[in-house]
Amino acid sequence: MKWILALLCVALASCMTFNVNKIGAIDTSKKTIAVSMGGGDLANSIKSALRADGWKVSIIDGLTVNPGAGAAFAGTRGSRYTMKLTAEAIDLELGTFQKVYSFDMTVLDNATGEEIANGSGHQTAKRITRKVMEALK
Repeated sequence: MKWILALLCVALASCMTFNVNKIGAIDTSKKTIAVSMGGGDLANSIKSALRADGWKVSIIDGLTVNPGAGAAFAGTRGSRYTMKLTAEAIDLELGTFQKVYSFDMTVLDNATGEEIANGSGHQTAKRITRKVMEALK
């Protein structure tokens, strides 16, 4: 019985893997970021954490594609950075009953076109937000 419980715990824990990668450096003198439209606990958690850390947060109006130049975010309101975030609540974490999100995130430097951070996986809003904020330091 103990083995079955241990295997169940391992199986459930492995379903909640995620990563957030810091790829480039943030210019901390220009902490302005445009974030995807939408709410939900994860998006609101990240937006609140950004504001609490001194970021000016605006909302993306859309995405345009320029032939030969690739995709560029439109309507970033002069923000230095853009965060594209998609997320969907898929489960509840056992014990805490917090929502578990499947998410995909990227942060783009609008001045250089470089990707600064990215991440994806399955985890709670609190843990995802903490890792995103660490990557944006």
